[in-house]
This record gives sequence, C-alpha cells and structure tokens, in this order.
Amino acid sequence: MEASGEEGLKVSRQPVREAETRSEHEDLRSEHEDLRSEHEDLRSEHEDLRSEHEDLRSEHAQNMRTYAQNMRTYAQNMRTYAQNMRTYAQNMRTYAQNTVRT
Repeated sequence: MEASGEEGLKVSRQPVREAETRSEHEDLRSEHEDLRSEHEDLRSEHEDLRSEHEDLRSEHAQNMRTYAQNMRTYAQNMRTYAQNMRTYAQNMRTYAQNTVRT
C-alpha cells in the first residue's frame, strides 16, 4: 500500500536497514565480549599484582626485623669486643708489672 514513491522507497530499504542494524548489533556484541575479556584479564592481573605487593611488603617487614636483630647483635658484639680489649689491656699492664718485679 504505497501512497507515494517515497514510502515505497522506505519500505524497500527497511530490510537493508534491519540487516545493517543486526550487523552493528553483532559488532557491538563482539566488541562488548572483547572488552569483558580484557576487563577480566586486567582484574586477574590486578589481583596478581596485589598479591605480589603483599608478599613483598611481608618480605620487607621480615627483612627489617632481621636487620634490626642483626644490628642489636652487632652492637652487643662491639660492646663485648670493647670489654675484651679493656681486659686485654689490663692483663698486659699486670703482666708488665709482674715482669718488672721479677
């Protein structure tokens, strides 16, 4: 029931437009799936990085505790060394005095 040539043109082009719309819809669906996949990949990578970050934070904390303990041990060893040197010096003075007396 075409009243004019223009209406007829619209009717005859409708299947073409529907096909274009279907094609665009499929293209968008495909792009959407690609983006969903990329999003999941990025989410997974983010979780991997978060986990690695926590592991490194934990390792760093343990390294700092070990460093602090090593520094305490070093300080104690230096105090012991200083005391041993004082004892050695005193022993040498005593030895020198005993040697002079004999």
